Amino acid sequence: CVTATDREGNMVVSTPSGGWLKSSPVVPGLGFPLGTRGQMAWLAEGHPNVLAPGKRPRTTLSPTLVLKEGRPYLAFGTPGGDQQDQWTLHFLLNHIDFGMAPQRATEATTFHTDHVPTSFTPRQSRPLTLVAEQGFDRAVLEELGHRGH
Repeated sequence: CVTATDREGNMVVSTPSGGWLKSSPVVPGLGFPLGTRGQMAWLAEGHPNVLAPGKRPRTTLSPTLVLKEGRPYLAFGTPGGDQQDQWTLHFLLNHIDFGMAPQRATEATTFHTDHVPTSFTPRQSRPLTLVAEQGFDRAVLEELGHRGH
């Protein structure tokens, strides 16, 4: 993720991705590969993420710009595929609701779920799975286990 702020407070945030050229097929006759983000769309008619005109396909890219009283306040993001939205929310809650400085909010122990099918082939899922980073209190993890995670 790349963020920048100028002296007037203008902000920009970008999460460049999809550069897996080795695994992306080259379009015959055009000489450039398809972006890997194209595999996130579905071709199955009726699927909520079906590729169709006028639709915005689901993507894991989620660079975030937060406004406060209508003015740019914070620009941030993270790499991480399907975990991006989860980690982005954790960072924002840590900073806004729990008062952590941005660096501390970034380094805070976090977790994610693998319950939803992944965006990338082969679209695997692990229902009721919670992946916790090292550093969580063992009693908390045991309680989550008792709750079915």
